[in-house]
Amino acid sequence: MTIVLAAVLMVPVFATWLTAGIAWMVVTYRMEGDGLGKGLFWILAVLILLLCLFLGYMSATGAMGAWRGKDARLIIPARFTAFLFVIALINLVVNGRISYSPTQIVPLVVGALAILADSMVRSKSALAWLAQGARR
Repeated sequence: MTIVLAAVLMVPVFATWLTAGIAWMVVTYRMEGDGLGKGLFWILAVLILLLCLFLGYMSATGAMGAWRGKDARLIIPARFTAFLFVIALINLVVNGRISYSPTQIVPLVVGALAILADSMVRSKSALAWLAQGARR
């Protein structure tokens, strides 16, 4: 049961990574300027898009693999997203402004879901499910 819940909790993480990559490309497209600066920014935008697509892919395949009982690849994107959660939390505390802001709430919520999914995959029942799936 914990594997199912962990896989379901990773769906918003998957969707957020895909949305972040597409949003970054839209921002880059609407950016003003020309010359070398904009060209370098496009290179950065493509790299960030590839990172977001890769993390979205890892989230989706990790959730499907855990759901089927094959492996615990779900931990990698969950921990990376949780790392960003910690960075966002530290940023809020350092700036001294723990208040509502859409740009700060999304990483916090998605990071909390990723931490829950990570802890669920490492639970005893989940490890037993994965061990049983590996024997099949």
